Amino acid sequence: MKLVPELFEIDFQIGDGLITLEPILRQRFRNDALELARNIGNMLDQRHRLVIGTVLRAVIRLGAIGLSVAWVADEWLRRQAGGRAPAPFATRIVIDAPIERVWAVVSDIEGQPRWMHDMKDVRLEPGTVGVGTRGVATVRILGLTSKDPVRVTAFEPPTRFSIEHLGTFTGHGDLTLQPGADGTTTIVRWDETLIAPALPHVWAVLAEPLMTGIFQADLRRLRDLVESGA
Repeated sequence: MKLVPELFEIDFQIGDGLITLEPILRQRFRNDALELARNIGNMLDQRHRLVIGTVLRAVIRLGAIGLSVAWVADEWLRRQAGGRAPAPFATRIVIDAPIERVWAVVSDIEGQPRWMHDMKDVRLEPGTVGVGTRGVATVRILGLTSKDPVRVTAFEPPTRFSIEHLGTFTGHGDLTLQPGADGTTTIVRWDETLIAPALPHVWAVLAEPLMTGIFQADLRRLRDLVESGA
């Protein structure tokens, strides 16, 4: 027998013939290696599926627990509110202009996107604006655009303008104007109640810092718009 240093290169000398075992051994090694790889792959697949299943079950359990806690919290907040809607997001500002000038801007509903930053467009039904007038506003908050159908519920020049939200988020907005002590300034109060379609009280608590900040910034734009005379 002649042993060649290279792996698997093993020859048998029988008489004048030479039998080479290299192809046979290489094929056997290849088959064993493939079988081992398949076994390892199956084990990893099983463990992978087991891990994914465990994680998904944990996520579902946590989600169910989270929803249960949120529901309990919402129910507690609702009872604390006496069964009423969530408290409004309340903002106010003083504008250095007479009430008539402020009212002229506030009551221009289709012009409200000039100072309501997240309102991109308003379309009113034809006719004189008054109680019962309907319209649709296009609102974009945090990159999400939605339609907000509204109805005017109060129109009392020059002191009060209110609307009702009729879309996914219901509720109402109430703008009241009050002249300052000497009549040269105007106090504007804006109370906006937004009722989420689910867990409304929890949503109101969580959204309060964001929404109050948005509405207060809108009032500052209203002030700047009125005082500049634009």
